[in-house]
This record gives sequence, C-alpha cells and structure tokens, in this order.
Amino acid sequence: MANSMAAALSRLKGDVERFLSVSFLGQLAMEAGLAWRQTPLAVPNLIALLARQILGGNLSMPELARRAGSLFTPEAYCTARGRLPLELLKELLKRVCTVAGRQSAGVAELLWKGHRLWHMDGSSFSMPDTPELQARFGQSGQQKPGCGFPTAHLLCLFDVATGLVQECILSPLRTHDLAHAGQLHPLLRRGDILIADRAFESFVHLALLLAEGLHLLVPVHQKRQVDFRRKERRRGKKLQRIERQRVRRCGRCDQIVRWMKPQRKPRWMDQAQFEALPPTIAVREIKREVVLTT
Repeated sequence: MANSMAAALSRLKGDVERFLSVSFLGQLAMEAGLAWRQTPLAVPNLIALLARQILGGNLSMPELARRAGSLFTPEAYCTARGRLPLELLKELLKRVCTVAGRQSAGVAELLWKGHRLWHMDGSSFSMPDTPELQARFGQSGQQKPGCGFPTAHLLCLFDVATGLVQECILSPLRTHDLAHAGQLHPLLRRGDILIADRAFESFVHLALLLAEGLHLLVPVHQKRQVDFRRKERRRGKKLQRIERQRVRRCGRCDQIVRWMKPQRKPRWMDQAQFEALPPTIAVREIKREVVLTT
C-alpha cells in the first residue's frame, strides 16, 4: 500500500503544472468572482507561489522570494497570502482531490479487497491572540487567562490512496472529534472503509455508518469490556445492564457481538436522531497483536 501511495503521489506531482498554471488558477479565481491587478503577487501567481512553498517542504518566505527572482519581498508575500479567500483554496483542493481520485479509482493496488480506504482524525492549531479568535475558539485550560493563544479544533478526512485531505471542519477547541464526524460521511460512498482511532468508537457512530452502508475499523475504547473466553463471565456481584451480547465465536480472538443502544444520547446529537437509531448493531471484534521491532 505504501508503494502504491508513493506511485499515486508521484503521478499527481508529475501533473502539478496543470494545477499551478497561471491560466488555470486565473480561471478558478474568476469563477470565484475575484479581480486583481497584474503584479507579481496577483491572485493566480500568489496561489502558485503558495503551492510551490508547500511542495518545496514548507520553504521559508525569504527562500521562496529568492527562488521567484526577488520580484517581491517576504513581507509583501506574507501580507498578500493572508488575504487569500479560504473558499478559493478549498475549491482548488476539491479540484485536485477529484483528479487524484479519478487517477486512483482504476488502480486495484490502491484498494483493499475492492474497498476504498479513508482516515479520519482530529487535531488542533493555535492562532494569533485576538479578542475575536479568543471568543470564537477558546484556549487550553492549562494556560492562564491572558497568557495563552486561541486554539481551534480541526477534524480531517484523508484519502488513503492519495494521502490528500479530502475535507476538514474547523470548530472551537473544546469540541469532541465525533461532534462533526457525521458531516464528513456524505463524502464517502457505499462500501468504503473508514479507519480511525478510539475517539471515534461509539455505538452511535457505528450505527450512523452502517445505515449508510459504510464500515469502520477502529480500536475498542478503553472503557469497553471485551471478553474472548468461550463462556463470557459477568463482572461484579450486582446485576448490571447488558451492553453487549455475543452472537457467535469465529475464532480464538475473533467474534461477532451485538452492541446494545446506550440509554443516553451524546451531546452533539438531537433526540429525534437518537431515537431513530436501531436498538442493537452487530459488530465484529478481533484481537490485534502489536509487535515492536528495532
């Protein structure tokens, strides 16, 4: 898979001039309703410079200006880059992802048993310390008021075949990864497999994906009890609510279980959506072994 991804990225970079040409970027900017003067930092030139800065391994602004023939100062480039419309950059990303997806669609090596693979993950990043950003995104609780920087939560969907970010959602720092995961589901199609960490493991998330014909590969949450013994044993003396029930055993560490719907809905879901979920879902549990090599 790694070699296939490298080959796909190589094909994409080989066709990069198509996306960085002034004519293509100018047409894209005009479609967005932008106007500009013909200068070294005109909108089409600016986007091309930004892309080359990224492809060059996050070049410093002075180095980028030098490679561009010193037609502008690093300060001027920094100011102009900050004024680029976000929607224009998102549209460019969408065009690149569409072409990359078409290139990888017919390559069997980039699929797993015929399924497309996706990664979903959350992250965060800090921003300039302004009152507006502080009010909108908040900051880490480990920082005293007036000392920290506003920080945003970022949820991203990656195409495993190309390594490209298909879409991302920006939200306040104290936002759970699952809060906006459903907004990225429409970008997937029936049969796709979503790979994520244990933050995305929940009955509700699995039920939403199964309803759309999607699959989820995720580690079990640390609070969920999993028992692969031939006869499941009840923990504790008191009778507790059954949250899972084995359907059948497929192997020593492989089984199909039925998860029961939780009694309480998550904060990010409304009551009507929660009530529409099925009372149970079938889940396959497999024990994995991580081998560390030096």
